[in-house]
Amino acid sequence: MVERVVDGDTIIVADVGRVRLIGVDTPESVDPRRPVQFFGKEASAFANAEIIRQGYGHAYTRFPFRYSDRFRQYEREARDARRGLWAATTAERRASSALPPEAARYDDDGVICE
Repeated sequence: MVERVVDGDTIIVADVGRVRLIGVDTPESVDPRRPVQFFGKEASAFANAEIIRQGYGHAYTRFPFRYSDRFRQYEREARDARRGLWAATTAERRASSALPPEAARYDDDGVICE
């Protein structure tokens, strides 16, 4: 699970630590030795939000954070458009999976709450 996005090409993963995305180089946004580079903050936001927008991840809302409402909206849009996790073939695979439905809890908007 991603605990924090450091910048557009580096994340902190639970039980792993700092992970540098292979094959990706984005403008710096957190290097204390230099100013934030052009599009640095946008690259950081993209690394987190775009995964949800494209349907490859859920909005993790267990703990409050600044972009939770935006992420929930992105997840609703991905679900409505049947992208990624909500594609028909994915839904069929999920239905036949060994994971019991009660393993995941959903809020009123259908967003997973872990």
